[in-house]
Amino acid sequence: MSNIWVIDLGDTDHITGNRCIISSFTPTSYSNSVKLADGSRTPVHGIGIATTTHTLPLSYVFYLPHFSYNLFSVSKITKVLNCTLTFFLTRVFQELETGKTISTGHEWNGLHELELTSVW
Repeated sequence: MSNIWVIDLGDTDHITGNRCIISSFTPTSYSNSVKLADGSRTPVHGIGIATTTHTLPLSYVFYLPHFSYNLFSVSKITKVLNCTLTFFLTRVFQELETGKTISTGHEWNGLHELELTSVW
């Protein structure tokens, strides 16, 4: 699985199916679940920190073992890092206070994506 993260405006949490990128992993009970776009529910098998870039830490990432994508929650990251997301020719996350770029992304086949290079 790649380290491409789909920028998700509607999701409240970061989600991945790639256990290898999660550190500080804590298993969860099967009563914890998330509702998917098709209306079905699937259990969250654990929560941890995604090991991505130093400038864009992803904490409280839900691990769903059979999930095909990495979903990056705009709602969560903008609150945690006090940053903004701008959609223009590229997708840019910037600190609100300094205007410093935290990360950039692009559009591919209709999806807005960030490629977060691993720090390991």
